[in-house]
Amino acid sequence: MNFSETQTGRNFFTLQLPQLIDALQEIATALQQLAAVGRLPELGRTEEETDILSDIYHCNYSPESVKRRKNDSFDEDVKRAVSALLETLSPEQRNLFLQYESAEGARGSSIACRAYRDGVRFAVQIFMAGRSSAF
Repeated sequence: MNFSETQTGRNFFTLQLPQLIDALQEIATALQQLAAVGRLPELGRTEEETDILSDIYHCNYSPESVKRRKNDSFDEDVKRAVSALLETLSPEQRNLFLQYESAEGARGSSIACRAYRDGVRFAVQIFMAGRSSAF
C-alpha cells in the first residue's frame, strides 16, 4: 500500500500539502515586501563552508565551535590526561570511570543542545523584533 492510499496520506495530499504551499507563498510574498523595505544582508560563504540548511536537513551540521575544537590544545591536554589516568586504574575502576565519562558527555551534550535551541529561539526573536520595527 502506498502512502497516498492511506488516510494519513490522503489527508497530507489533500489538506496539509496545499496549506504548506499556501504558507510558503505567503512567506515568499512577505520576503519580497521586506526586500522592498530594505535589503536583507547577504551571507557570504568561504570555500570551506557548506550550505547550513542542507547540513541541518541531512543531520550533518556541527557548529563552527565544535569544528574548531578539533585543533584545540586544551582538547589534546584532556585526552593526554585521560589516557594517563586510564593506565593507572584497575579494570573495574576503568569501567566505572568510562561509565562516568559517558554519562558526563551525555549531560554536556544535553546542556549544549538546550543552549543551542534557546540561542536560536532568542536570535529569531531579536531578528523578528528588528524586522517588525522596519514597518
